[in-house]
Amino acid sequence: MVRHLIRKSLHTVPRERSEQDYLIDEKDRVYKEKMKRDGVNIKEHNFCVADYVLLRQKKVNKWSTAYEPIFYTVIRISGSTITARRVTDGREIPEIQASSNWLMLSCMRKVLKEEIVKIGEKNYS
Repeated sequence: MVRHLIRKSLHTVPRERSEQDYLIDEKDRVYKEKMKRDGVNIKEHNFCVADYVLLRQKKVNKWSTAYEPIFYTVIRISGSTITARRVTDGREIPEIQASSNWLMLSCMRKVLKEEIVKIGEKNYS
C-alpha cells in the first residue's frame, strides 16, 4: 500500500459577522425572553399558607377518586413548591413541585375550621 498524506482538518477562514447576523441574534434573544416570561399554559397559583387543600392521587381503578379524601393544610410555599400537613394525623407531605397536584378548598375554610375544632375537642375531652 502506498502511504498518502491525509488531511485531518479542513482549513476554515473566520467569517466576519454582518449587520443582518446581529439583527437575527437580537430578534432571537427577544423571542426567547418573551417565551420565558409568557410561557405556555402557565397560570399563577393562588394558594396561601393555612389554606385547606386536597392532594391529587394516582387513579388505580375507575372507582378511585381524583383526590385523596383527607384534607391538608398548606404550611409552606416557595415558588411553585407547596408543603402541606395532613389534618387528621399531622403527617407532613414533602414538597410537591406542581401546584396542579393540589385542589384548594378556601370556600370551605370556615366550615372546616369549625369541624376540626369539634374533632379536637372530642379527642381531648
